[in-house]
Amino acid sequence: MADVPRELTGGGVHRIVFDLIKDESGSLLDVGAGEGALCKLLEEGSNLKVTATEINPDQFKVPNVECIQHDVTEKFPFPNDRFNVVVMIELLEHLKNPWMPIEESSRVLKPGGLLIVTTPNIQNKYSQKCFRERGNFYGFDADKWETPMDHINPISLWELELILKTNGFAVEQISFDVFYLPGMWWWKNLNEKVFRRYLDVNIENGRTLIVKARLKA
Repeated sequence: MADVPRELTGGGVHRIVFDLIKDESGSLLDVGAGEGALCKLLEEGSNLKVTATEINPDQFKVPNVECIQHDVTEKFPFPNDRFNVVVMIELLEHLKNPWMPIEESSRVLKPGGLLIVTTPNIQNKYSQKCFRERGNFYGFDADKWETPMDHINPISLWELELILKTNGFAVEQISFDVFYLPGMWWWKNLNEKVFRRYLDVNIENGRTLIVKARLKA
């Protein structure tokens, strides 16, 4: 039995992103695809032709999807106007320069193409509380940049919108994954059934920021 790719992020983010793009057509680039959790969903539930990039492609576990070795701090290895959709899940917070992959996305996307970006929501109340008490946002506690997995660059919604608009994107939708209650792990099972039904998940309580933007034609 083939290995099932793990979601290398909070549970549920890949499914939310999948729901945002499953009805799109053409070609899709998954930048920093990890083990290929999103690629697996797309392979099974969409008509998109998927290409993945990953700095460590040996960990990629979707054999029917091409995964190209690529360091996201470098120019994307694709020509202009190549893809209809580009996705970056939990990537920008690991980079010294979050502008470059969005600049490159605008280059490799076709006019009118779709970009999905997710990153930790540093504006929720708990992350703001951590900053007031400890001097760093929740999840951004590395003393120095030691591995590509470290969170080193907290990005606010304002900054992300600025980067997107500067590079020719129009923001279409801003959403969040789950209502975050620190230390209360039972939300993992109840969140979809209870919290999303009765509580408003927004910038003050959402764990992950999810932005859908379209490149202007």
